[in-house]
Amino acid sequence: MASFHIEGTAFAWFQEMEKSRIITSRETFVKAFHTRFGTLSYDNPVEVLINLKQTSTIENYKMHIEVISNKVQGLLDEHRLGCFL
Repeated sequence: MASFHIEGTAFAWFQEMEKSRIITSRETFVKAFHTRFGTLSYDNPVEVLINLKQTSTIENYKMHIEVISNKVQGLLDEHRLGCFL
């Protein structure tokens, strides 16, 4: 059902996740979707950024760093680089 309601980058991401058999349930979809496209409202973006681990390509990891770090006000480039490394 989710594929009927997403488009663009999200749809391409969904197709890749489905092809890789990473999404096996609604719960894994929701978790993967929030990891890729944004945090839950009660998540602390600093904590999410610090705890983020590379689990696939470096480009995907870099994109996660960028998305999450943009939610942190006043984050210095040095800190973002430190989290990335």
